[in-house]
Amino acid sequence: MKILWNLKASLYHFFRMLPGVRRILVQEKENLRRLLPPETGSFRMILDIGSGSGSSLDIFPENITIVAVDQSAGMLKQTAKRRPGITAVIASAEALPFKSSVFDFCSCIGVTEYFSRPGIPLAEIHRILTDSGRLLITFPKFSVFNYFRIFLGHPVYLRNASWEKLLNDSNFSHEKMMHSWLQIQILARK
Repeated sequence: MKILWNLKASLYHFFRMLPGVRRILVQEKENLRRLLPPETGSFRMILDIGSGSGSSLDIFPENITIVAVDQSAGMLKQTAKRRPGITAVIASAEALPFKSSVFDFCSCIGVTEYFSRPGIPLAEIHRILTDSGRLLITFPKFSVFNYFRIFLGHPVYLRNASWEKLLNDSNFSHEKMMHSWLQIQILARK
């Protein structure tokens, strides 16, 4: 089983490094940077849900305190190497271990496709954000790459058409939106 998992992981990382895919990932980061509100540098703390290896944390200024949440201790170790000084918390997005109204900003990048019940994490994000809190979130689009992820055994839920309903049902309103080949990227307000 471990050999199969390593093969899948190697294929996935190989695919991500192909020139066309790399260009798409660079475009996605640029879009995310453009969506950041001008006051991002003044936020006390940012919560990053589903940090994974920390590959998207470089969109944030260096002086910001980042709390990285992931279910995998191994991923959080990679995140800490990539962004020293973060606070790493092993937790599920469905049960965030934080008091209500403590974060000014939350990012949830490249994660919603793994939520089988996205309303629960969105309700948790709403709970932990301050009254003027912002959310930077991505939703997957139907694409060959996303179907390739399913082939590799990733539990991907493609919800291209329902992002607006999910945000509205969770009491978020979107401010700005951008699209890439793989994602819909949204800055939303509580």
